[in-house]
Amino acid sequence: MLLLTPNNSKNFLINCSDIDGRFDAEYYNPSLVSKIKLIKEANSIKLSTKIKKLQTGFNSEQNIEGKGIKFARTQNVRPLKLDLKSAAYTNDLLVRIPKKGSIIFTRIGVNVGDVAYNDLGNFAISDNVIAVEFDDEIFAEYCCVFLNTEIGQSFIEREKRDTARAIISYQNIRNIFVFIFDRSKQKEVIRKINSA
Repeated sequence: MLLLTPNNSKNFLINCSDIDGRFDAEYYNPSLVSKIKLIKEANSIKLSTKIKKLQTGFNSEQNIEGKGIKFARTQNVRPLKLDLKSAAYTNDLLVRIPKKGSIIFTRIGVNVGDVAYNDLGNFAISDNVIAVEFDDEIFAEYCCVFLNTEIGQSFIEREKRDTARAIISYQNIRNIFVFIFDRSKQKEVIRKINSA
């Protein structure tokens, strides 16, 4: 049955001038757009201005015998922290090891956009994980905390491509905005979250 009046909870209109390169409807969802507008108008920065390096890993040969280097996959990336207890291992020489103090995103699948802070160091990452390196480790940890808040998740939700299999790219990560405080406030936010 055709509705003569649109259902405003399910339908929305956007102007052609507001289309910015994406044609998936969820990208323009008014509830996401309004949250993002608030942050953009506040004291915020685009991640692209802070990122030093982005990298994905390789789909390396794995083993569970505990030989080689730990191998982080998407299931090892939890909100805020990495969980490498159940990680496989790899002896593959073609590995990428993210720098301690970076943040790790799941790139694809069910938990796409999960973000963890890398305080562990020496492990390899799969091709379904993106490591983001900054010059400033305090900012990296703060950024991870922010991106795990409801409003931070709104940015990730908007940027990830919701295709047959959800995915987030380097460019999507570069496009994310983060509300920014001075370093002392960033440290305070980190301390409160860690103590909680």
